[in-house]
Amino acid sequence: MPSLRRRLHLTAGALVALQVAGTSLGFMSWWRVQEACMEQRRIGDERQALLDVARKTRELYVHQAHTFIEGGPGHLDHLGEDAEGVEAAIVTAERTDGPFPLELGAVRAAVGDSTRWFDAEVASLAREGRLDRETAAVLHKTAETHAGAVQAAIEASIQGLGAAETADMARVSEETRRGWIAVAVVVVAGAVLAGVVSASLARQILGPIDALRSAVRAFGEREDARAPTQGDAEVAELGRAFNDMVERVKAAEIRLVERERVQALGEIAGAVAHELMSPIMAILGEAREDPIDSARIRAEADHARRVIQGLLGYARPGEAEPTAVRLDEAASAAADRAIPFGDARCVAVRWVGGTPCTLQAAPTAVRQVLDNLVRNAVEASGAGEEVEVEVVGDAVEVRDRGPGLPTRVRGRLYEPFVTGRAEGTGLGLAVSQRIARALGGRILHTDRPGGGTVARWEVRRG
Repeated sequence: MPSLRRRLHLTAGALVALQVAGTSLGFMSWWRVQEACMEQRRIGDERQALLDVARKTRELYVHQAHTFIEGGPGHLDHLGEDAEGVEAAIVTAERTDGPFPLELGAVRAAVGDSTRWFDAEVASLAREGRLDRETAAVLHKTAETHAGAVQAAIEASIQGLGAAETADMARVSEETRRGWIAVAVVVVAGAVLAGVVSASLARQILGPIDALRSAVRAFGEREDARAPTQGDAEVAELGRAFNDMVERVKAAEIRLVERERVQALGEIAGAVAHELMSPIMAILGEAREDPIDSARIRAEADHARRVIQGLLGYARPGEAEPTAVRLDEAASAAADRAIPFGDARCVAVRWVGGTPCTLQAAPTAVRQVLDNLVRNAVEASGAGEEVEVEVVGDAVEVRDRGPGLPTRVRGRLYEPFVTGRAEGTGLGLAVSQRIARALGGRILHTDRPGGGTVARWEVRRG
């Protein structure tokens, strides 16, 4: 069986050949119709020439008739010119380049007989003034006979020309019919071929492509993804290449995760040792003094507790069962909870409002993120300033008028133990960012126009 590429080439060649054949047939039919139309125009020229002959003979007969009516020579001078005009019209008609050669010998003979008879029998009497009414009436009948012979000869030529014209029109109709048949055959054949090709492509290409697309989507969603490896050689090769890529990516992810786990473990171990060493040493130092400063010991122990709680939150963010949480209600509650903390620092905390927004998350995880963002904003604000909390679309914004983000921590704001405050542990934003990313969103900190910082939590709706 030919490969898919080979079949596509053969199909394209068949369509091109069909189009060329149809175009050729159509062009030949069009050319024949054009030839028939040209012949019709030439027949029309011959008909016009015959009509000119008929008009000239009528003019000759009119002057003869006026001679009978007047009985005198008044119109005899025009007869010679009329006869020459008739002869010139006959010569022109015979020379017309038409498909039906005009033979006007009978017309010429009939005109000659009429002219000679009129000159011999009528013109002499008219010049001598002897063409009385009785004689004119008798001779006029003979003149009518000659005119009838001329008219009959002209009509015979016109009838022959009409037969040729009728045959040519039939030819035009036949060629036109053949052209339409050729076009219809090409259109129907092209439609049938296109339908067959479309069905074949849908079965042999689109089906495997849909399966491959499903595999790609499953791979993007971290599910077990396998592409089909049956069918045409090209499609099967693509499926095998995708499956091989999936295996390599999985192996690389396993190695990366393991390496990051070991690296993170080393970093956290060093950070924990560093962070806990200071309060432990302080406690040991205070224990050697007399009396022991219990407040100092409690402060150092509280710092150690917050470090351990932050580490636990960073290691296991948002482990509770997710439910539908109204983000606007949770943000309003966070603002209310921060009011006493703000009052102690002479900082106003204000809930601005926002549109309803629901997400699937553990309520404790949502509260942890919101409390951390609001508390950080209050701690960054000075006395007399205000912190605003608002839901904007699919995000919560916490805005303050503090000094802004320190340059030294701006690029590492969400890393563990990186903080811009002397009393901070550097774990609050790290834990909040991990929770936000686990819920399909993220946290961004940007400078606020006019001074201050905007902490924005973008969420994924449930």
